[in-house]
Amino acid sequence: MNDTKRKIINEIDRRIDKLAKHENDIIPKDASQYEQLDNVVANIICSALLGELEGLKSYIEDVRE
Repeated sequence: MNDTKRKIINEIDRRIDKLAKHENDIIPKDASQYEQLDNVVANIICSALLGELEGLKSYIEDVRE
């Protein structure tokens, strides 16, 4: 694997790890309705982004050099 491809995959892995840390954040029980909604939407977006990044990583790994 060439150096550029390895750097791209490392960056994608870094972003996946960063998102994964927040994917299942617990919603505080004392949060307002708007804070709860915001947290739920953030979790949904986070899950979708994780899937997209993992797909992108797979594609880059499969690209021939």
